[in-house]
Amino acid sequence: MNGKNAKKKFRMRPMIIVLLGFLVVMFVGAFLLALPVSNTDGRWMKFTHSVFWAMNGVCGTGLVVTPTALTFTIFGQVVLFLLIQFGGLGFMTIATFLFIIIRKRITLKDRIAIQEALGQDQMKGVVRLVRNIIIMTLIIETAGALMLTPFFCVRNGAIGVWQAIFTSVSAF
Repeated sequence: MNGKNAKKKFRMRPMIIVLLGFLVVMFVGAFLLALPVSNTDGRWMKFTHSVFWAMNGVCGTGLVVTPTALTFTIFGQVVLFLLIQFGGLGFMTIATFLFIIIRKRITLKDRIAIQEALGQDQMKGVVRLVRNIIIMTLIIETAGALMLTPFFCVRNGAIGVWQAIFTSVSAF
């Protein structure tokens, strides 16, 4: 089998790439949340529990069985924060944004995957759409964090800034 035929045989459809990206992020997040450094009790979390937390973070359901601040250290909260952000924006949106930042050329195959992931009928303008999604998300989350900061800082001091950011992102 020559190289060209092997490449065709292992070509993945765009939605499979999105699904695999989602699963990889979820399981990496679950592993990080299970670490003792992530948990306030300093012990390994049961993997089924960390998968539950990671899946809920990525899916944006907001289901929790214990308060986040009482369950996770700042490290664990940052992991959960990133999972929530990833789930809200989506795998292809974040990948495209990273391509834009590092100025990597976005190929036709990439554009097709973006189009499918965002549910667009046309391929035209999908990169601009991704850029606008990121910008609007950051504006709304920043505005929310700024409005919440005084409330959280009065109650909890300097850690209130982090609580305002986390709450704003998870609410959005």
